[in-house]
Amino acid sequence: MLAENNITVRAAVSGPNRFALGTRSRVPARKRTLASVRGLGWLAVALLLAFTATVRADEEPKFDAAALEFFEKEVRPILAERCYECHSATTAEPKGGLRVDSRAAMLVGGETGPAITPGKPNESLLIDAINYGDIYQMPPKTKMPPREIAVLTKWVAMNAPWPPEETKVIAKETFDIERLKAEHWCWNPIQRPETPEVANTDWPRQTLDRFILRRLEQAGLTPSAAADKRTLIRRVYFDLIGLPPSPAEVDAFVADDSPKALEVVVDRLLDSPRFGERWARHWLDLVRYAETYGHEFDFPIPNAFRYRDYVIRAFNE
Repeated sequence: MLAENNITVRAAVSGPNRFALGTRSRVPARKRTLASVRGLGWLAVALLLAFTATVRADEEPKFDAAALEFFEKEVRPILAERCYECHSATTAEPKGGLRVDSRAAMLVGGETGPAITPGKPNESLLIDAINYGDIYQMPPKTKMPPREIAVLTKWVAMNAPWPPEETKVIAKETFDIERLKAEHWCWNPIQRPETPEVANTDWPRQTLDRFILRRLEQAGLTPSAAADKRTLIRRVYFDLIGLPPSPAEVDAFVADDSPKALEVVVDRLLDSPRFGERWARHWLDLVRYAETYGHEFDFPIPNAFRYRDYVIRAFNE
């Protein structure tokens, strides 16, 4: 409530200097208005500085000539000799996804995160690795001499000076499991679906049949009639071992009226070496297996059959 140049304020400040509720401030409104304007001005300056700092943080840092000379004379030769073979753009695929031929690349890091924390060598994975820490030991064959370790440690402590780079390093895409789940069913956990209701309850012999019958009914189709036993045994033979049954095997199956007659035949065929020979062919075709080179110089491939036999055994086991 305004009254002349004074304003009524309500405060909840405890202590001897607190205002009583409803009392008037003795500070003229004009002075308090000027103070508020000054306060807003300082707030604007603070926000501007914070924004400027944010923008500059994204920019490439500037280093003086002495720091860059130290890098070129002392640091880069060490990185080139000790690290570039496995961790640079000269390799088709840098190990661990890490490159050390770029400051930006080291800041992005590889599979285990950023390689360096500028100004903080004790928090940098690179320094921990070259000191043969508990997790990483690099280079893996021989530890660097103490002088080289000291040079790299000093370099990181100097904020990792590096000359301007022309290209920017893009961080690798993170493993987004939720996105993968939405894109493909294989990333989703296995769930037990509810058994569907079907109209023809006499046809299903097991739970799986209900899922098949539901799709048939949704499409307006009815299941095919059950195959006779002679047709059934031929289908099973061709499917499992790729060969027809003998007349004696057909007659024995037809004469067997036990409820497990088909189960006995299937188990016998699964135990047959012919099962592995039949189904291994699909894998061997996929890997383009051959026992000769297959061109104008059609030389045999020594011991190729060993891989073929291994695949057959794998299916039979």
